[in-house]
Amino acid sequence: MPARLAGVHPPLPEDAREITSVRFDTAEAVHAESDDLSHGRAVEPQSLSLETSCDTTAPSLFPERGLVLGTFAERVDGVAVTGFGVMAEDGTFTALSPAPEDAGSEGPADHLHPVADPERDRIVFVSETGESEDVVRALDLESGEFTDLGTCDTQQMCEHLTVMPGLDRAAIDDGQSTPMAVVLDGSTVVQNNDLGLSFFDIGDQADNDVVDLTLNFLNRDRTTEVDVDASGTVRALDANTLLFDDEVLSVLEFTETTLEGYEEENSTTPRNLWEPLPVDRTLSPDGDGVNSHVVPSPDGGEVLFRNEPQSGPASWYKVPTDGSGAPEELSEMPGSVSTVISWR
Repeated sequence: MPARLAGVHPPLPEDAREITSVRFDTAEAVHAESDDLSHGRAVEPQSLSLETSCDTTAPSLFPERGLVLGTFAERVDGVAVTGFGVMAEDGTFTALSPAPEDAGSEGPADHLHPVADPERDRIVFVSETGESEDVVRALDLESGEFTDLGTCDTQQMCEHLTVMPGLDRAAIDDGQSTPMAVVLDGSTVVQNNDLGLSFFDIGDQADNDVVDLTLNFLNRDRTTEVDVDASGTVRALDANTLLFDDEVLSVLEFTETTLEGYEEENSTTPRNLWEPLPVDRTLSPDGDGVNSHVVPSPDGGEVLFRNEPQSGPASWYKVPTDGSGAPEELSEMPGSVSTVISWR
């Protein structure tokens, strides 16, 4: 399936930027070894797809390299085997999963659910073993080396392997709940739900190379609940700042002391009587339509978002997250672009 990816490039000077759109189309793929990834190989696949994961939030793009992940099926000794690779902007598709001839006496395995981890320049994926536990592995894009990270079983839902900004390890979520954000220097994940914010301390998994974020596994005894005067999915701008994708793009700053104080203050108060924490600022004027597709810049200093007014066409805007300026319309970026995948 084709995919159109838009990227934002903010070179100097500060008010200059370049909006680019890249189309990756499997129908136009050229199967060959990559000039940049010498450890890759050409394949003759039965099928090729750019849908790589059941977890729709799992990253699939390497912005700096101009590569997008893909999965394929090839026939090995009469058996269909699933692997993964990357497609370049020129249409070259290179297989990167372990070659079938390297499988040994156990025969070729399926290598599934690849996830891009551009911060560490690697791909994390699952190798099926045929046993009760599969292996979570990582491929270093530069060296071509494979590393075993841990295992996952059917209770952990290996197909929901992911990586998250702020977390230096791979993770598995349940694929059904509201997306989480990593805060407090990687020690905590936070989720916004119908009752407010839930902060889950994951310090008990500090030694795990694969963090289990399924709600059945998270330690409820290490959870802090907070009501907040905002709504929508949360994203971490930094270790102590959350952005909500509500109608006004609310921003909440907090520390561990903030959470402890709120919990102590409400320890004897029924949950429905808790006073919500006020947000520190809002980035978008109220009543100007619906905001969506919020994408923070890598340093958290700016946010891109798409605004669809009650009447008229949608537009894209950029706004500083410190509240120092009003949203600026990106007139050169068509409102018809439905998704920005990444800044680069």
